[in-house]
Amino acid sequence: MHTLNYYKGYVSFTYYKGVTFSNQIKGATSWEDLHTIDGVLYLTFQQTCLALRLLEDDGEWNRYLSDAAGIQTGYQLHHLFIIILEHCISTQPDILWITYKASICDDLKGVLIEKY
Repeated sequence: MHTLNYYKGYVSFTYYKGVTFSNQIKGATSWEDLHTIDGVLYLTFQQTCLALRLLEDDGEWNRYLSDAAGIQTGYQLHHLFIIILEHCISTQPDILWITYKASICDDLKGVLIEKY
């Protein structure tokens, strides 16, 4: 599987569209047909690929960050989060950020006071 950076929207769109088409959804004649799985209409090719189980979800990264949040500093979590973004395929990095931003930034105030 190819590593993609989430923020490169066009590349992500093209990749997930390709995965969906390579799966050859039979009988699809419209955008809605390509995005409807078991009667549920998904808004993006990425969501469609997840529904088809062509991609893994972020469960593994969520477990790593959850475990690390209990024993690591914000600085260390920051580095782990960057590693996940740069070297792993995270399907929803924005959700990971929202979930763990308080832990990732927990020592930021002290660092900023010390520097400035």
